[in-house]
Amino acid sequence: MFLDRDGTLTEPRHYPSAPDDLVLFSGIGPPLRALQDDGFALLVVTNQSGLARGLFDEEDLAAMHRYLGRVLKVLITADR
Repeated sequence: MFLDRDGTLTEPRHYPSAPDDLVLFSGIGPPLRALQDDGFALLVVTNQSGLARGLFDEEDLAAMHRYLGRVLKVLITADR
């Protein structure tokens, strides 16, 4: 299942450019865990025009991806 990052997993923010800018919606862990338990592979997708606009660079984007991956892993595997 493809999940858009901004507005689906994280609260909308104008051009997030650092991990601290990513705020996950409250209570997102259990529904994602339920999808995985039902056999869905979860893939996060995002379209970041801020990269092309020079608001952040590829390393900033990679840092946001790494942070989100760590946080989602903790939320999805909690209480297992």
